[in-house]
Amino acid sequence: MNAYNEEFKAEVVEEYQKTKSIKKTCEKYQIAKSTVYKWQKELRSIEEGLVNINNYQSITMQTERKEEKIEIEINGYQIKNLKGSK
Repeated sequence: MNAYNEEFKAEVVEEYQKTKSIKKTCEKYQIAKSTVYKWQKELRSIEEGLVNINNYQSITMQTERKEEKIEIEINGYQIKNLKGSK
């Protein structure tokens, strides 16, 4: 069983996507079609995961900003209320 590093896997998948020929890619790198398909699926999952992480981080930042704004408005209201009651 061969252990291939992630760079090699990405190179093979990129070659396959560029040439659109599984046969040529497999012959060039001396690997099975099933291996290329497996690596393609793995890389797609990683890419989708990164997109999901980036979306999560963006949503979290937006939520934190909204919470800060709400807190400022609440504090501002309380200060106005206190000033009005003096």
